Amino acid sequence: MARYRIVLGRPARTLQHEFGDLSCEVTQWELELWPGLWFETIAVPGGAVVQDWLVRAGDCAPPELKTVADLQPWGCVVGEVERRFGAVRHSGDDAPTRWSTEFSAGGESGPPGRYLARFTWGLLQTVEELPADED
Repeated sequence: MARYRIVLGRPARTLQHEFGDLSCEVTQWELELWPGLWFETIAVPGGAVVQDWLVRAGDCAPPELKTVADLQPWGCVVGEVERRFGAVRHSGDDAPTRWSTEFSAGGESGPPGRYLARFTWGLLQTVEELPADED
């Protein structure tokens, strides 16, 4: 945590969050460069940071995500996609700062499609439709 405090300064807030039986420290910093977003770390007991990414600031309304077409690069964070599209499958990517989320979403015409959203530092970069499963 020391390196984050050195680089980012005093956090906007720090709170405890329960993940099952594990109580973690969530620390958030306001960023002048990214209005509406905070940089967040999640640390386990002992201080090791297990997650660091951008999240929507607590007082900032999330974007309106009605369809997959509303998922615009740099327009939303991991948690917003998860809340909007429900049952998602998260996975790491090819670097610690990258994250992938697979989800299903209804199409305007036809059956729901499967999609893969890729994030860097928790901020959406790309969305692609995945090939349909062959029966």
